[in-house]
Formats: sequence, structure tokens, C-alpha cells
Amino acid sequence: IRRPPRSTPKPSSAASDVYKRQGMIANFGIRMDVNNPNSMWYDATQRYSKYYKQQYRDTFQDSATSIMTDAEGDINFSPRLGISHPISATSKLFFNYGHFYNMPPTFDMYSIQPAGGAGGISFIGNPSAVMPRTIQYELGWEKELGNNFLFRAMGYYKNAQRQTGEVSYISYDNSVNYNTIQNNNYADTRGLEITLEKNFGTYVTGYLNYDYRVDNEGYFGRQVYYEDPREQLLYGLQNPYQERRRWIY
Repeated sequence: IRRPPRSTPKPSSAASDVYKRQGMIANFGIRMDVNNPNSMWYDATQRYSKYYKQQYRDTFQDSATSIMTDAEGDINFSPRLGISHPISATSKLFFNYGHFYNMPPTFDMYSIQPAGGAGGISFIGNPSAVMPRTIQYELGWEKELGNNFLFRAMGYYKNAQRQTGEVSYISYDNSVNYNTIQNNNYADTRGLEITLEKNFGTYVTGYLNYDYRVDNEGYFGRQVYYEDPREQLLYGLQNPYQERRRWIY
């Protein structure tokens, strides 16, 4: 693995406030996350460039400077909201909502991997990949049971967007054949979680938890892009879009 040095600023800032009225507490705020690659990288419009071939494999970083351009960054704003409202002396309803961003792995952004044998470049990162986003909702009820137990029932939904995944690019003669990263995956989760906690006790503390959820995941577009339009058409016919569903208890 060859990984050129990079200094990637990741500034962030946040603002929040609290509102209280008749026992209800609302926390709301917003966070800003910035991804600034601060570097030049290999032009995404030159997907089948000759520099990805075997003859340039060992000198790729020196030879391919002519196809380099500024990597693009992104700025993201994340609203957050949390509401708690008592409905009795020992119970409350709560609701949470928020957007959450995370950086793609450094390997996915900046790695360059040569292939073995007669291959050229087998993997090249993508620092212009945007930050994956998860939108999350929670709605639940909590109740104290006696002096030592807390019962919680919560429904939740998580929508993971712009997730990173690998795609392949293959030239007419297969001399260019490598993987890179794009924001082409997604996932969503719906579930119900029930928890019984014992937080106080002389000898025994702990919790019991039951989580039922349904996961959906899939991808947009294609996972392989051929320079030959006939190969691309055939691939599309043989590999229609697929979605996988999993039930998890």
C-alpha cells in the first residue's frame, strides 16, 4: 500500500440551547462539520487513463501528475433535537432526532494499491467522497419500578445515506481494472428495543435488553463500469439492482 502524506483539516462547530416549561425539557442545536481534503488527486473524469496500466504501476505517483486536480470537500449541517416530558412522578416520554456525519476511512480516501503480476493499479482512494450521513429518530417511554429498577421501551429508525462502497472500472482491453470508492450505498433500520435496568444494589446490578429490528441495505447505480458500452449493457441486464433484508432479534 502506498499512501502519500496528507494533512486534512476537519473543523467542526456546534451551537445548542435548552428550553424548559412545565416539566418538559427540550434540547436543540445544530452542528457544522467540514471535510477539506486540502490536496490534489487523480481526476475522476479520467477513469480509464493509461496511467492505471501495468507499465505505469511502479511510477504511478510520479507519472500521473498530468491527470491530477483539486479534490473537492463538503460542508454539512446537522440539526439535533431531544425532548423529555414527564407524564407522572415516575415516568416520562422522550423523543430524539438528529443528523450525524462521519468521515470516510482514511484508507478509502487516500490509499493507492498496485496489483500483482501483470496488473496495473488495483485500488485508488477517493478523497472527494462526501461524508456519510445517518438520520436517526427515537420515541420512547421510561418508568421507574420501585427504587432500583428502570424500564424503557423505545422505537427507533435510522436512515444511513451516502454510505461508501467500492466500484470497479474496466477498460476495453482490461489493461485498466481497478476499484475506487463512491457514495453509492445506503441502509435503514427500524426497530423496537426494551430494556430493564438495575442500577442500584449492594450485590447485583445490570440490565436485560431485547432488540428487534429489520435492516434494509442496498446500493445505487452500478458496481462495475465498463468502458465498452456493450459490456456495460450486458452487465446491466445480468445484474439488476438488488436489495437485501435481514431480520435481527
